[in-house]
Amino acid sequence: MSSSSKRIELEEDIAMEKRAITMRWIQYLKSMTGRWMDGWIEIFNSGSRLDLYYITFVAKDNNDKKEDTFQALATKFIEPTQSGDFWTIAEAIQAEPDRSIERYYIKIKQGTYREYIQVAKKKTNIVLIGEGMKTTIIGGNRSFADGNKTFDTGTVGISGNGFTAQDITFRNDAGPRKFQAVALRVESDMVSFYRCRFEGYQDTLYTRRDRHQFYRDCEIYGTVDFICGNARALFQNCLIQAHIPLDKQYNTITAQERDLKDGQTGLVLQNCTIKASRDLEKMDDITTYLGRP
Repeated sequence: MSSSSKRIELEEDIAMEKRAITMRWIQYLKSMTGRWMDGWIEIFNSGSRLDLYYITFVAKDNNDKKEDTFQALATKFIEPTQSGDFWTIAEAIQAEPDRSIERYYIKIKQGTYREYIQVAKKKTNIVLIGEGMKTTIIGGNRSFADGNKTFDTGTVGISGNGFTAQDITFRNDAGPRKFQAVALRVESDMVSFYRCRFEGYQDTLYTRRDRHQFYRDCEIYGTVDFICGNARALFQNCLIQAHIPLDKQYNTITAQERDLKDGQTGLVLQNCTIKASRDLEKMDDITTYLGRP
């Protein structure tokens, strides 16, 4: 076989793998958004110029909603009183069977939960459902300044595939003088966030690895590199808001960490709104950049 024939076969194999990845991603998003979003998502085209295995999604009103016929493996309730199944979110996640192929629903009552949560790689297909981003809050204050590595500052860390969260705030309130302080760190595949809020200053949302991540109708707040990491992440209809940084600092919204010219990762902002906080609007000597390498 000639070298040109081998090259053509290799390119065809790569194209087939890309299509397979895209279709798995489409099927996953449809299964999740059809149940937990106020509409549905259709395919608009078959790819992007960035070659991220993405499709472009267009939200449509769903005037033909049907009853949810899916069966959950289990539904557990969390409340900081004895009326819930668990007192902490971490306990409920730990109780989930390892490597579950069924979705495991954890409903979190309103309140502020001061705990650090690590969703291990073996904890798959977990769905966290709060009662609203203003009322269900998971908060912490670990920071780089207190001796932690950036990786370890996250209030919540997600390593299990198939994770979904809805109507929850993920917060790191260490403050701007503590430097890197992650609210959420994600390094798993096929994850999605709907109507969630991510609050912090530097490195608020750490999309760590080259995995498929989807954020819709979310809010993200910060100052320096507050959407960072080397993932394939799509942000759709999100509010992105910059705060006042430290003296002599400037804001950078995104810091995509790709270090290979032909890398297949990227941060895609589709139909998002970028704003300054009210305090920042009054400042005329602070620069905010959309992104940096």
